[in-house]
Amino acid sequence: MKYTKINLDQWDRGELFQFYMEHMRIVMSLTVDVDVTRLIRFTRQSGLNFYGVMVWTVSKVVNAHDEFKYGWSKGGDLIRWEVISPSYVHFHPEDQRFTKLFTPFSPDLASFHAQFLADKEAGTAGTSCLGKHPTSSTSPACPGYDIATATSMCSTTDGSLPQWSPGESMKRNRGDGPCH
Repeated sequence: MKYTKINLDQWDRGELFQFYMEHMRIVMSLTVDVDVTRLIRFTRQSGLNFYGVMVWTVSKVVNAHDEFKYGWSKGGDLIRWEVISPSYVHFHPEDQRFTKLFTPFSPDLASFHAQFLADKEAGTAGTSCLGKHPTSSTSPACPGYDIATATSMCSTTDGSLPQWSPGESMKRNRGDGPCH
């Protein structure tokens, strides 16, 4: 995965960044209601999986803003990832467990959707992380930062792929998910 190392001495936000890292506990959380009526209509008309399209849509927005792509290298350097890829969960209603899945981001919806479906199919048989999944957690306890809307994003500290993970708030708000 490609990234750019940030030189804090040359970065226009370097001094402010260092102050916050040394003197403040950095956590950001944001929850918003989003009307997805048109997205649902689009997925039904196109024969696409709503969850896959929602994951792609949020990934596309995240990747359009450098501010969402900062993280840490293995050596502890501040970096900006070239691309952020999503991790997400598959819920197993029979035993109330989840499989954590990962699909590399593609700016092309059709390509991403096809890979998402293949990854989801491969993940329905298990209840743990798939082998190609990045090793970091999407928990708020993860080093880096956490961004939550219908997503939770976390940068990795081990140099593996950066990721974000959609939360269960969509299902909870509909009343048909495991968190209702």
